[in-house]
Amino acid sequence: MDDVIKNLRPCLVTFQSNSVYIKSKLGSYMFTSNGGRLTGKELGFIKRFRNYFVKNGKDIKCDLKLLSHHNVYFKFFVTSGIHTDVVELDIDNAYPTAGKILGIVPNELYEESQTFFDEDGRRRKEAGLIAIGSLYRNRRIVKVDKNGKRSIVQDGERLEYLSNLWKSITSYTDITVESISRKTIGNIYFYWCDALFVKKSEAQNVKQLLLKSGFTCKEIKIKKLEFKDNQAISYRASGEIKKFSLPKISYSMKSLDDVISRHRRNNLNVK
Repeated sequence: MDDVIKNLRPCLVTFQSNSVYIKSKLGSYMFTSNGGRLTGKELGFIKRFRNYFVKNGKDIKCDLKLLSHHNVYFKFFVTSGIHTDVVELDIDNAYPTAGKILGIVPNELYEESQTFFDEDGRRRKEAGLIAIGSLYRNRRIVKVDKNGKRSIVQDGERLEYLSNLWKSITSYTDITVESISRKTIGNIYFYWCDALFVKKSEAQNVKQLLLKSGFTCKEIKIKKLEFKDNQAISYRASGEIKKFSLPKISYSMKSLDDVISRHRRNNLNVK
């Protein structure tokens, strides 16, 4: 992102929890927190999504049990060895779906979040995730002059009623995954946010448990799962490799953004 900002300066940069918005004489651009660029259609959707909840969010009731839940986000049940009896189950559109289940995200916004695809015809989920994350955002706006000097224009506070909606959505997802993991002890290796790594024989059971909570999932074939150097390394059948850090010590996470940031520092994708 530093290179992008350098090429667009002077500019105004808005840093949010999971996205970066840049406005300059050359145009306006939004990127995901890992540098992926969003299309104009996606950007327009995110703005409409945010504006809808700024206007209507105060009238949406939240379950107090969800607001008091302490999100875990990930948990490891196995931390050693090499395993081949494993499949990865990824919840489809976890947060937008959770919002729809809870009656927070209206059908029209949910359906629009499902309309973004890449050139290969694969659904892009970034816009939906960033839209949900915008409810929790703490915006920092920075002015960058032509020489690269930065000055803070605004260091905004979160709106509590929007943060509560975000908390409800993430908590419902977290509670669902945590509950399923307890029901599959002995057949689950670990879960990470909205992905569960389970024994192949347990896949159908987990799918049914997710369905009872309102979720569907996709099954990703894994060649092997290796625990090495305080990491869980997933070797997908497609050739893609992903690494997940095992916690060396106990620590707390304020939000999913903290989890994602930690994961990205240790994630490796190989085609």
